[in-house]
Amino acid sequence: MYNFFQIYGLYLQTLPDLEWFHLWFLVYLFVFSLITIPIFLNFGNSGKSLISRVATAFSQPWALILLFVVTIGIVDIFLYPGGFLGNRNGGFNIVIFLLFFIFGYLIFANPRIMEGIRKFAWITLGIGIIVLLIAIALFTNELADPIKYFGSTSFIISQFTQALSTSCWVLAVLGLGSRFLNSSNKFLTYGNEAVLPFYILHQTVIISIGFFVVQWDTNIGLKYLTISSTSFIAIMLIYEFLVRRLNVLRFLFGMRWIKKSAIAARERPSV
Repeated sequence: MYNFFQIYGLYLQTLPDLEWFHLWFLVYLFVFSLITIPIFLNFGNSGKSLISRVATAFSQPWALILLFVVTIGIVDIFLYPGGFLGNRNGGFNIVIFLLFFIFGYLIFANPRIMEGIRKFAWITLGIGIIVLLIAIALFTNELADPIKYFGSTSFIISQFTQALSTSCWVLAVLGLGSRFLNSSNKFLTYGNEAVLPFYILHQTVIISIGFFVVQWDTNIGLKYLTISSTSFIAIMLIYEFLVRRLNVLRFLFGMRWIKKSAIAARERPSV
């Protein structure tokens, strides 16, 4: 059996065919941020971006849902799931993730859109639950194995069903969160800053600890509890005492550079 350092050496031997593993989503976001700059930049006499202008036409939640369902559904039924663009990570292909990235900006580009989302949050949640149950009951096979059913009538219906369910759930979460979770405290502020470093670190730490724990001669429940608890503690210790306090690491982990005086102020106990 290989030890951790041997496994890391084997990984380096695969270069330059870089495998992103759990960081694939960050790669997507970085690429999306670059290629969508033209539609997000303000221009013209109005000083508005292209997406802001489009947002004025979708101030009602129903119009927004129709936009989501039609675009997501059409992309899914035409992109072959086994191809590069149609290959599904996390349940959706790369084009759908790009659309959600753009839609997220569109939602917040017009204050009236969020007002409508908050107003109809319970309705969109109800629709989302009903359509999800329908998708599970009728289209589990099509959604689980899209390559096998690609092009069939049931596949086409399943993609629009999934698009409707997903759209309603996204709007419901945004609406209810805006209504009931629109507050802050020290824990949320700390967690908000820690979330990206935690995401980047979690798989490496879990695998490093799990490599040794899975070899124990004990039941799987104890192994799971050991890996999950010790990994969480290890990740938070790495974040708190290294990433959070060193500006070089803060930069590498996507956090803002802060002055030493600010770091000292954070560490100084309040009176």
